[in-house]
Parts: sequence; C-alpha cells; structure tokens
Amino acid sequence: THTHTHTRIVPREREGERKKEMSTTSTTASSKTGEAQIWLLCVDTSEESDSAFAHVQRLASSARGDRVLLLFVCSSADVPLHEFSLLAAEADVGTPKFMAEYQRRLQDSGLHAEINVRVEDDPRDVIVKAADACHADFIVMGSRGRGGLARMLLGSTSTYVLNHSTCPTIIVRSHGEPKEGPLRWLVALDGSEESENALQCALRLAGEGDEFVLTCTMVHQSQIPGVQTPAPQDAEDLVFGDSGAKMHNREHTTAYLKRLTESIVFKCSFVVRDGGDPRDEILSLAKEREVDIVAMGGRGRSGLTRALLGSTSDYVVRNAHLPVLISRI
Repeated sequence: THTHTHTRIVPREREGERKKEMSTTSTTASSKTGEAQIWLLCVDTSEESDSAFAHVQRLASSARGDRVLLLFVCSSADVPLHEFSLLAAEADVGTPKFMAEYQRRLQDSGLHAEINVRVEDDPRDVIVKAADACHADFIVMGSRGRGGLARMLLGSTSTYVLNHSTCPTIIVRSHGEPKEGPLRWLVALDGSEESENALQCALRLAGEGDEFVLTCTMVHQSQIPGVQTPAPQDAEDLVFGDSGAKMHNREHTTAYLKRLTESIVFKCSFVVRDGGDPRDEILSLAKEREVDIVAMGGRGRSGLTRALLGSTSDYVVRNAHLPVLISRI
C-alpha cells in the first residue's frame, strides 16, 4: 500500500463548466456554490429513508439554490389491500405527515422542496422516469424499507434504479444523521469516465474543509474468475494490469492519481493498493480512513475494468455501512 498526501489551492472553475477529461485538465470544486443541483429524494417511513433525508439536507446547498423533489411511491403488490386503499385516498386528498415534516425541515434550511405522492404498481420505473422528467442531478434513496406499509419501495428498487438511472445515485444503508463538521470522501478510480464523473460529482457536493482520499487497486487478472487475458494492444489501456504489465501500470496509475490529487482544491491524498480484492480494499480503506461517504463508477472502460468495476460497485453498495455515490454515466 502506498499513500501520498497533497494539498493545493487552485482557481475555481466558472459556474456550469464541468470537465469530462479529468486526466488532462484540472479538477476543481465550488464549495457549495455554483450551478444549482436538483435532488430526487425517494422516501418512505423507514429508518433508511430518514437517514437518506438527513444526508440530502447535509449535502444540498441553499447558497446554490438547490431544489429537492420528495418522491413517495408504493406498489399495491407490497401493501395489504386495506392499507393500499387508505394510502391511495391519502395521496388523493393530502400530503402524508412524514413528507410534510421533511418538506418543512428542508425549507427551514433554505432549500426549495416539492412533494410528489404516487401509487403505482411498479415503483422502480416511476423513480427512473421521475428523475428524467425533473432533470435530476442526483437520486438519493435508502437501501431497504422495514416491512408492511413501510416497506414501500426502497429495498426492492435500489438495484433497479442504480442500473437504469441516467444520473448519479446515492444509496444510504446507514442509520442516523451524518456527522457534524467537514466530511471525508473516498473516491475509487480506475481511469473510466464513470469513476471520473463520480469524483466530479463528489467535488460539486463538497463543502468547506472537506477532505478527499483517491484510491486505485492493482489486481492480477488471474484473481478475477471468468475474465480472459486481453490482447496485447489492450493491455496498456488498462489501469488494472496483469503481472506482465504490472510495473507499467503501477507507474501509470500513480501518475494518474497524482495528477488528479494536485488539481483538486480540497485537501487530498491518494492510495495505491496492490494485489487485493478491490471490493474488500475499498471497504477496508473506508474503515481505516474513517470516511463518511464513498464515490465510485458503476463499471469500467473495457475488458478487465468493465468486468471488475460493475461487480465491485454492487458489492460496495451492499456491504458499506455508509452512503455510496455511484455514477454509471
């Protein structure tokens, strides 16, 4: 394991400018200012939903003019007939009390909040379409509900939303509210557009005093069942390499992470892990560094990285007891 720390202040980019090729351009952040973000917050009456709400309240910025759409969807298949009838009636005549409370607390924080109550047979598709309709920048949801009426949507739909949404999704499994003070972000990178976009999203949400840890895990192809050795012309394009290209890829990866670290406005360090299972390495590093949120891509570029990163993000979402931001763009 190799750890490097670097802190640098660089000029901040103008509002609305987002860089896609982070390997060749500076990466900056606006510390809760800049272009307003639209949040789609999927809620029910579970503890996971309460925690998801608390994290949106923490990450959204009134100074940016952020908007939060509170979406409550339940399926008749998940709710007993008499409860479904009551809920349908409630959706027709008024706002559920817990949503009104969410809205009040968001508005007290200076955020614009809207409520949307839906009774549908397929909540999964409703969420994805709602995100597209409101041009959401982020979807936020808990990973599971509790059961009965409160089960609603969260557990059964988070995987579907992750795989079908066109915007980054934050999944919250932890209970309780985020800590006070600056946050520490762990960003897992592999050189793919998805992982770099996850870093860009994290930087847009970061606040004053936040800290970043960038990481990449080197792996041998033999560690990954079912993955064939790439053709020689593909090997040099991989951040994760086999033993034959290991030295080249370590140098490439270190230079890549160093370049990103030096261009970030916040305090930032990077860690190169070697030879372990990337899924466990990410979770282990998150625990070691006591991070508050993990950001990563949903899949890699091609060949080995695509096979590896897709399963890695799913595993991290299922096993991390802290919020995970996933970008699959």
